[in-house]
Amino acid sequence: GPLAYSCAYTSYTVDCAVAGGTCSLGSCTIGWFEPSDGDLAITEIMRDPVAAEDSDGEWFELTNVSGVALDLSTCTIDGPSGVEHVIDVIGPWVVGPGDLVVLARDGDPSVNGGVDADYVYSGVALNNGPDTLALSCGSETLDLVAWDATFPDDPGASMQLYDGAWCSAQTAYGDGDLGTPG
Repeated sequence: GPLAYSCAYTSYTVDCAVAGGTCSLGSCTIGWFEPSDGDLAITEIMRDPVAAEDSDGEWFELTNVSGVALDLSTCTIDGPSGVEHVIDVIGPWVVGPGDLVVLARDGDPSVNGGVDADYVYSGVALNNGPDTLALSCGSETLDLVAWDATFPDDPGASMQLYDGAWCSAQTAYGDGDLGTPG
């Protein structure tokens, strides 16, 4: 559909039957903002699953910490050594204020350890040792986590951001790994 830009606010018009909204002249208008620094936080990372192979069971969680809906369709997942994955969706991918989304390497819960993924990415692998993970939109890095030997390193447990510190997950999910995806 057509896009109209006004400052940092984006408007996107879609068919009301698709959007499930209220019709106005045969279409619905849905609004959201393009994310900027501080709007999203990487709040959980599963870099070393046990219930699934790394290539299937790695995932991370993003939290919209802003007070507005954000469109992630222009964002990029940035991994180590310049490896990246451009988020590829048809139309916008809107995440509401306070909402959590899970991005995973495999979207099949019967293969990925029992994770219900909101988005499946490829190309970016998370190292079990020191590594980095970032999310950027345009030229702006929204959040970046660089872990080293001081971070939790428990196989089968995600790293969770809790009160500003990273800790090992304690709650089982899916096929038995520890974490709270989504």
